[in-house]
Amino acid sequence: MQKRDKVMDYDAVHDTQHVYRQLVDAIARPGRICSIETVCGRLSELGERNAGLAACALALLDQEVCFSVVANESSASILREFLRWETFSLSAKTSEADYVFFECGQISAVNVRELMGALKRGTLLDPQKSATAFLTVDVLAETLEKVDEAASLCMRLRGPGIDGTRHIAVIGMDSEWMFAREMVNAEYPLGIDMFLVSEAGQIIGLPRTTIVEIESVEKVV
Repeated sequence: MQKRDKVMDYDAVHDTQHVYRQLVDAIARPGRICSIETVCGRLSELGERNAGLAACALALLDQEVCFSVVANESSASILREFLRWETFSLSAKTSEADYVFFECGQISAVNVRELMGALKRGTLLDPQKSATAFLTVDVLAETLEKVDEAASLCMRLRGPGIDGTRHIAVIGMDSEWMFAREMVNAEYPLGIDMFLVSEAGQIIGLPRTTIVEIESVEKVV
């Protein structure tokens, strides 16, 4: 019952529907920031970094799919047990999981390509049988001017769902993640879809069809 207490205020119907709609909107309009802040607040006892991932997972996981959590063991264990308890979904190896939840700040850049390269990319007959990756970051912003701290990874996006180009700035994610994403998505329609989730409960979707160009890594004063 202790785990259930953590979601005492979570509405399994309305909150789940809200998060799911935000995820669909985010992946349909890549680079647009969507918010699940209110729902994350109801899961705050899991920790700031886990709350956003948990909210997304509760909207997607069930007995028909499996998941993997990649973080330090303490954080991963908390989220893994919570998701098994609440969704009845099974934890699996990263290479076999339908949904993979990464804690960017706890993963060395040297390990990123290996971890991303292990994800399911689907097949030519069934490209949809691929993994969806969720990455926690510190801050997400649609323009650099809205970021006022630390180092920012600035990116330009183009592709389906984007009118021309769109710019985003991210704090708390090494550029190696985007290089690894490009590698994994090199043989379209094979590849993975990705979501960035901030501590504040903001979401940006990056489907495999989105082209991401690194503009700069800047120190914002």
